[in-house]
Amino acid sequence: MSVRDARRRPPPTPPSTAQQAFIRGLEHHRAGRVNEAMRLYRRTIEADPRHSAAWTNLGIALRAQGNFAAAIGCYKRAKEMNPNADGVDGNLGNVLKDVGRHEESLAAHRAAVAARPDDTQALYNYGIALKQAGDLDGALEAFDEVCRRDPKNPSPPWDRALVLLSLGRFDEGWRAYEARWGLAEHKPRPYDVPQWQGEPFPDKTLLVHPEQGFGDAIISSRLLPLVKARGGTVVLECKPETWRLFSRLEGVDRLVKPGEPVVADLHIPIMSLLGVLDVRLGALPQPPRLHIPEESRSRFRLLFQRYRDRFKVGIIWSGSATFKGNRDRSTRLERFLPLA
Repeated sequence: MSVRDARRRPPPTPPSTAQQAFIRGLEHHRAGRVNEAMRLYRRTIEADPRHSAAWTNLGIALRAQGNFAAAIGCYKRAKEMNPNADGVDGNLGNVLKDVGRHEESLAAHRAAVAARPDDTQALYNYGIALKQAGDLDGALEAFDEVCRRDPKNPSPPWDRALVLLSLGRFDEGWRAYEARWGLAEHKPRPYDVPQWQGEPFPDKTLLVHPEQGFGDAIISSRLLPLVKARGGTVVLECKPETWRLFSRLEGVDRLVKPGEPVVADLHIPIMSLLGVLDVRLGALPQPPRLHIPEESRSRFRLLFQRYRDRFKVGIIWSGSATFKGNRDRSTRLERFLPLA
């Protein structure tokens, strides 16, 4: 290291102020200034290598940035410094789950639950790990217990609903799916008309409105002919990106844009159709016929003309990058290159 580099490097934090550096780092972390928090956690560790809380929080910050290997190292070091450090097993289990090391993840979460048997968050995290590992019955048991102990927590009922649907228990699952409205990212829109419950509605107007992603709307749109068969006018609110695709959907009398005023007697979020129509795997309607404008056909016809004599395969390797769980459902396009 040169003299110039030594001058640029901040002086090590004296041991007497290591805890002060940690507290300042914690304040930055809570305020969302993660990089500054990480710098102070590292200064704390330089001054006091056995500061297990600094190792743990540094691991939390690294995991948030997607640096999973380094986060695992931090959690393991925290556990070495203090085998009984609060929250280390659970955090280690979470990041091991992120990288698909499910057996190790489950072992860490079991240790966290054993250390804190009254901590519903530890049990909930264990349920998430069980779900990711494919043990759906175990996950459901954990979520049921968390819901019983902590009925005001909105997250466990949502994960419980997803597990029920994955198990094919649709009667319970679609009813439980309404728990999504308790989540911060799924706040229900206010309406001054009742939500449709699947009853016949002749001579009335039903507004079906979108939620969640484009794929959810496309999947659920196959149910609109069944909706139309039970009543009068069906109005579908449509996001701009799907307007052309939905412009000729069967079962829809009129499309409206988000925010456009609609006089309706009833309303329903489009994903709630799956519950009120009692959808089963063996009786799913055919996929909807989506409209592809001729201008789009012409544009792609020129693109594909070069490969007209070849077998063509479409690949979707990622969902929306803004979806917080996108990493669990996506891959890298490069993984498909050998097939070419």
